[in-house]
Amino acid sequence: MADVTIPAGKPTPAVGTVTRVYTAGQSITSGDVVYVDSTDAGRVAKADADAEASARAVGIAVTTSAANQPCVVATSGRLVYSGASPFVQGLSYWVSTTSGAMAPEADLASGDYKTMLGVATATAVFQLKIDASGATETA
Repeated sequence: MADVTIPAGKPTPAVGTVTRVYTAGQSITSGDVVYVDSTDAGRVAKADADAEASARAVGIAVTTSAANQPCVVATSGRLVYSGASPFVQGLSYWVSTTSGAMAPEADLASGDYKTMLGVATATAVFQLKIDASGATETA
C-alpha cells in the first residue's frame, strides 16, 4: 500500500473531536500529520517517521496554514473525509516516512519510528487516537 492521499479541504472534525490551535512552523495543509517541533519554539511541523522527534505526532491539521500562522489540529476523535474514501476500513494508520503523511503499518521499514495515529472506522471516517511509542520498526 501507499501513503493515504487526502483530498483538498479535508478532513472535517466530527462533533466531540478535540482540537487545539498551534502556530505553524512551516506551510501546513489540511490533512497533514503534525508534531510539535521543540527546536522551533513549539510550532507544529509535518511529522515524519524517519526521526524519533518528528515521529511524535500530536494530531492532524484541519486547516491549511502558512508558516507563523494559526493552525487548528485535531488531537483526538473522529475525522470525516466527505466525498472521499482514502482509507481501508478497519486498518490502522501510522506516521509515514513521507513528511506530513500517514500510511498503513506494513509500509514502515526497519529503523522507522512508530507512531500509531488511529483506525479507519469506515472508508471516509478516521478515529484519531495517537500512540507515540518511540519504538522503531524491526521488520
